[in-house]
Amino acid sequence: MEFDYVVVGGGTAGCVVAARLSEQSEARVLLLEAGGHDRHPLIHVPGASAYTAMASALNWPRMTEPQPALNGRALYLAQGKVIGGSSTINGMVYTRGARGDYAEWVEAGAAGWGYDDVLPYFRKAENYSLGANDWHGANGPLQVQRGRPGLGIVDVLLDALCEIGLPVSRDLADPDNEGVGIYDWMVGKGRRSSTARAYLHPARARPNLTVETGAHATRLIIERCRATGVDYLRDGRPARATAAREVILCGGALASPQLLMLSGIGPAGHLQAMDIAPLHDLPAVGANLRNHLSYQIDYRCTAPITAFQLLHAGRGAAELFRYAFGRDGFLADGASPLGGFFRSSKRADRADTQLFTVPLLLGGLGKGMRALLPREHGFSLFVNQGMPHSSGAVRLRSANPLAAPLIDPGYLSDPRDLPVLIDAVETLEPLARAEAFRRIGTKPVRPDAHNDRDSIERSIRARAGNHFHLAGTCRIGADARAYMASPGFAWRTLR
Repeated sequence: MEFDYVVVGGGTAGCVVAARLSEQSEARVLLLEAGGHDRHPLIHVPGASAYTAMASALNWPRMTEPQPALNGRALYLAQGKVIGGSSTINGMVYTRGARGDYAEWVEAGAAGWGYDDVLPYFRKAENYSLGANDWHGANGPLQVQRGRPGLGIVDVLLDALCEIGLPVSRDLADPDNEGVGIYDWMVGKGRRSSTARAYLHPARARPNLTVETGAHATRLIIERCRATGVDYLRDGRPARATAAREVILCGGALASPQLLMLSGIGPAGHLQAMDIAPLHDLPAVGANLRNHLSYQIDYRCTAPITAFQLLHAGRGAAELFRYAFGRDGFLADGASPLGGFFRSSKRADRADTQLFTVPLLLGGLGKGMRALLPREHGFSLFVNQGMPHSSGAVRLRSANPLAAPLIDPGYLSDPRDLPVLIDAVETLEPLARAEAFRRIGTKPVRPDAHNDRDSIERSIRARAGNHFHLAGTCRIGADARAYMASPGFAWRTLR
């Protein structure tokens, strides 16, 4: 089959790229996705995100390599294996990053990626429930709504965070977004707004767009230093698609470098060790893997104001009725209503930590729904180190394209990272004594975990986990390690 464009990966980015390219009526576009269609009914129910983030039918079964700094633990990684990718399974929190983050990209050589450069595209993409303003758009395909407090615990949490001195943000999309407040969600009219639903579904009627699911890319076809097509398995059978114009990789931080290396593009020594003939020695492919290390802080409470009440049969049935007939209630809400960005300590020159709150006392992620669901009233806070210095790599396990890649985030390998996370936990430690918490009978689940910096460090090493925000392995920039460019334009370096 020959097309003008072959887009590899029908995830968060691939759905957008394929849909936008197909707006050119003369362009023949093929989208290849290894997962299936997004027809599972719970995909579109915002309140079911805990299920979608772990459902084996919707996820790649990925684990990190054992992490020496985390007591040798291997950590679960949620990665969407479905049209829409991780936008189809995630918690739907909509954030953009701070102005300073974009400025650092520009300083590193990524011209045209400053905050003011990309803001018009954020606004163009968005249909914001509160209408357009300086930061939001109201005519785009992606449905975004302001989160709803919903449960009494959210108001108590906000009062407690203010009580310990964190500033309040009225809009976390503000590019100078220090503060805590109500998150925006990728939700519209009670349904998840994945990029599949926002971009790809409306485009599927176009005769020039072909979407193949169950299509696992195995190798890029390289002719005279140019990508001209893709070999793939369609439901286990070999197939090939050629591209008259471009092959565009949208496999994310794991699958894009994996496919490049399987095709002979990457660090030559590693490829030779895998019995793959190097076509182009690019050491940056698969390197610089970064992710937010996340630490969970749990509290019990006696007041019946958390989402635990919804797990009782009667209330649960009522919520199902509200959602089925009105697209309303807790099931119409995203995973984290409240959170924000704060400085881990007074030494930080800007917000370097992200906070998510969940109105449930959650168990461990990646251990199944039974272990995840609470058995009493309470809530969980997740603290992300926002700007990690530590990095790792994605490498091949073998030349078998169906084998999972080797994923090593290198958590806490840079000595600057652990103190930041300890500082952030110390900043939140006074919550345990906040008056707002005292009124609802709140007690820490692990009262001795945060007595001093040593106990916090031990708890982080024993309990910190992934927060599924992988990046960096197909770098954008102009320095010697980043000339690979972004996945969508990778092949211009080979022409």
